[in-house]
Amino acid sequence: MPKFIFVRHGYSCSNSIGHLLQSDIIKRSDAKNLLKSPDQIKTVFNSNIKPLNDPVLTHLGVDASIHNGCIINKVLKSLGKSTSQTDITDGEPTGSVTKGRFTLQMENPRVRQGTDIDDVVRRQGTDIDDVVRRQGTDFNIDKIHIIGCSPLIRAMETAYYMSRKWINPPNKIYVLPFLRELDEGSSDKFSETSIEKINTSPGYAMKSLQEQKDYLAKLGILNFFDFSFVEAFPEPRLQPGDIKLFFKWFATYYLPLVVEPVDDLNIFIVSHAGVLRDFTKTGFVNNSGFVINTTYKSTFLSKNLIPKGYILLEPYLNRYNFFKDYTNPIYNQEYYCPSERCGQLCSVINVKSDKLKTLNLECNIP
Repeated sequence: MPKFIFVRHGYSCSNSIGHLLQSDIIKRSDAKNLLKSPDQIKTVFNSNIKPLNDPVLTHLGVDASIHNGCIINKVLKSLGKSTSQTDITDGEPTGSVTKGRFTLQMENPRVRQGTDIDDVVRRQGTDIDDVVRRQGTDFNIDKIHIIGCSPLIRAMETAYYMSRKWINPPNKIYVLPFLRELDEGSSDKFSETSIEKINTSPGYAMKSLQEQKDYLAKLGILNFFDFSFVEAFPEPRLQPGDIKLFFKWFATYYLPLVVEPVDDLNIFIVSHAGVLRDFTKTGFVNNSGFVINTTYKSTFLSKNLIPKGYILLEPYLNRYNFFKDYTNPIYNQEYYCPSERCGQLCSVINVKSDKLKTLNLECNIP
């Protein structure tokens, strides 16, 4: 029963434009130029400002990802046995029943298990640990075995920085297909219009593999990344993110090649707001996400990961100093510039700063 932790990437340059615009730190015309495609800039705005194609993290996003990664890592170890999960049963309602001092999760109480609590207990037993093992409600994660990310640079950086304060993190970050951002405004993410949008709009568009590698090499972190799967699967790399398709691909191609049989397997995945919302119908702040249990199914003809229950991380993160206060005016231009990040952003900021400020937050969870 592999467990996945899906999180949204850190605070990126494209995320910051709207907040900086609201604070009058950049002009509307400059904001438009940074977010428009090259053709639009050339024909409409006649500007020399280059768009933020495949945007990277801001300095504030880097600092927050390091801190929030530490918070999440400690929270994951304290989740334990959850009775507040959302079960996935092809749209059927879910729920729980209480017997004595514990709660039994029921995948579909009315249809599959019946409504007689005594009958449920007779069939399931009263050993809560056994129920947890069989139904997949144990979300405790002591160690991350695999780190993966979408093939967009902001997700790659996030995967690296979020794992920096972990004890003995995996030594490789796998860049994986079926995880890139999708067209959030479309009812059909696979339509020609949506595909064109994610391939041309800077906030969605993706640089070439070589350009991405050159950028990571410039940061000095290229050796942490493994591009072999997106190199072997170039078309799925380009596809909009879809967690169910990702599960099938992961079970078919990744697990048989990379993973030795183990009792527990915990996979940390960095993707995007639209991809996570498409699966859970819930919005996520940067660096937040959900934990999901799956069951590995293998037959002669196919392999797949069947999603079971998931829990949202934000209610747990809100108990601690998880950083998400990006719109606060105190985090102004001094947290972005001077810097070579975000293209020409620092050249168009209204008020110049001499020194780059950093977040000074303590990851003080016991």
